[in-house]
Amino acid sequence: MHARDVLPAVETRLPLTEYEKGEYPSTPGARRFDKIVRFCTIGPVKAGWMAKSKGTWTLTDEGWAAW
Repeated sequence: MHARDVLPAVETRLPLTEYEKGEYPSTPGARRFDKIVRFCTIGPVKAGWMAKSKGTWTLTDEGWAAW
């Protein structure tokens, strides 16, 4: 899935706090939630559960097995 499609899909499944709905003062227009989700993908990518290429996020076979 493209990251631009993942973020709204995740948002429909999780209730966001007011903090998560907010923006970082240093980057106006950049929602905290988007940055938080993207940051949280670092671990799964390093574990080999997820691959990212040109804006597309893919669950690997190892990721499916871990899920």
